[in-house]
Amino acid sequence: MKTIQFIGFLIIALSSSAQDRAAIKLATLARIPRERQVALIRNAITSEDSSSAISLKRQAYYTALRRLAESLKNEYYWHNEFPTDVFAGIDQRAEALVAVHYPATPTTGASYVDELRDSYRNAMAEELVVSMARQICTRTKESDVQIVGQPLMMDFQQWEQNWKSAGNIKGAPTPKATLGGGIGKQEGAAFEQHATRSKRNRTGPRQ
Repeated sequence: MKTIQFIGFLIIALSSSAQDRAAIKLATLARIPRERQVALIRNAITSEDSSSAISLKRQAYYTALRRLAESLKNEYYWHNEFPTDVFAGIDQRAEALVAVHYPATPTTGASYVDELRDSYRNAMAEELVVSMARQICTRTKESDVQIVGQPLMMDFQQWEQNWKSAGNIKGAPTPKATLGGGIGKQEGAAFEQHATRSKRNRTGPRQ
């Protein structure tokens, strides 16, 4: 009789414990790299593209990144502290980062400003998606979380590798070529090219 009572108590305890755990499905997180790859292929830049076409493709990639971030937000973020706009502040920050490139000049780099702005926006958008993935993976390892469905586990290092591999698309409209590999870094041929273009627009110091 005691054995039966113990088994019954154990079942109740396990059931109660399962109900207290946050149920998370990892399918949405797992498909993010693949969806990024699709967006990059769809908006790959070719030698036939005009400047306006290239700009439109970079902006389309930004829109795709927004959809990825929103899908993660809707699936995994249940608190009310997340801004309604998942990319809140990115546009303003990009404007400031672009402006930084043009000291001691009354004008900016004309058409190159759009390329720089798009690249900064996409870089920050990519960073947000990756940051969300990192935090979600960390959360799944905690004891009060229950993974349901497939996959049953998600390691961030593997997810990040999938994300990076997805970016290996010829002509991908990623910000790496313009930003030299990271926000605020001014190394590489792209920045040398940018500096040359900027000087053409400088008319000398203000009096």
